[in-house]
Amino acid sequence: MKQVRFIFLVGLILLSTGCDFSEVCHYKGDVRVSFDWKRLVQGDSAPSKMETIFYSDENSPQAFSVSGDTTLREISAGQQHAITFNHLPNITFQGMEKMETAQLCLSTYMEKETLHTVQAPMIYLNKQELKVEPYDTTVCHFVPMPGIQQVNFEFAIIQEADIGSPVSLSGELSGVATTYSLSQMKAVRSSAILEFSTEKKAENEFWKNIRVLGLNPSTADGEAISKILSVSLTLNDGHIYTSELDLTRKFENFLSGVLTCRIEIHISSQGMSMQVADWETRDWGDIHIR
Repeated sequence: MKQVRFIFLVGLILLSTGCDFSEVCHYKGDVRVSFDWKRLVQGDSAPSKMETIFYSDENSPQAFSVSGDTTLREISAGQQHAITFNHLPNITFQGMEKMETAQLCLSTYMEKETLHTVQAPMIYLNKQELKVEPYDTTVCHFVPMPGIQQVNFEFAIIQEADIGSPVSLSGELSGVATTYSLSQMKAVRSSAILEFSTEKKAENEFWKNIRVLGLNPSTADGEAISKILSVSLTLNDGHIYTSELDLTRKFENFLSGVLTCRIEIHISSQGMSMQVADWETRDWGDIHIR
């Protein structure tokens, strides 16, 4: 009689949990997602949607497009790695089936047999680890932060000869990263050229802000990726001057959010040369002078 009663109780448990002997039980819970935008860059608005993905070792990823604080239902119970990032233009994805391989890839194109890329969109992202309790609600609090770097170039033209006036200035920077790891929350080694044009702010002053996924610091097991700034300056008399400046060592320890680099461009009868006049970094906030 006791054996019959035991078998009956086991049957009731299996029916109540929705399992049978041929399948594995997958418990689920709810996750209350909230966003704290204290790391939002001044002048930016909080993104309208955040792509949010839950990764676990036992189950397939669960992806959601979230508009503000909300409760997500039917999340697999157990240990989860959660990543959130805003919807992005000029970005493709690869390896998204696992957190360790998930990457954002910036658009690239070939020009004159070299790989070129575009400016990075403003990425806000954050990752959290949490344990989702079955049949309960777990809180996941995201604090999205900028995931890119910005370089502010300031160009000062110094004329050392009686020549025409500066009209326009364009440039390109090599060694720009094109791939971003979501698990590491940083750019991984990759390299392309980013072209840019500048704005004229005074008679002999030009400036340009560029945004990149990263600028490839050296690694212990790999040689440095060169960062070469190439500039072309056009004068009103039709003359075009060009020059290059190797910024590899300068960018080596650029791990903060924003860098302002002032470049002096000297124009003489012998041609054009460039040098770094000032170098200032900040972490989207406090300023640090190099």
